[in-house]
Amino acid sequence: MYVSGAKYAIDNDAITPIKRINLSYTLGAPRITLAIKLKQKHQNFKAFSRY
Repeated sequence: MYVSGAKYAIDNDAITPIKRINLSYTLGAPRITLAIKLKQKHQNFKAFSRY
């Protein structure tokens, strides 16, 4: 339901392009930060991963 609500808001210009960009940075930055912290924390398990 949330995805269709986001599509509706974008299609009907309820969210401007600038707001969409700001929202993506606001939601993306914590995810990238978490990924970096988890990668550093789990370096010892690198032998079990292909990457």
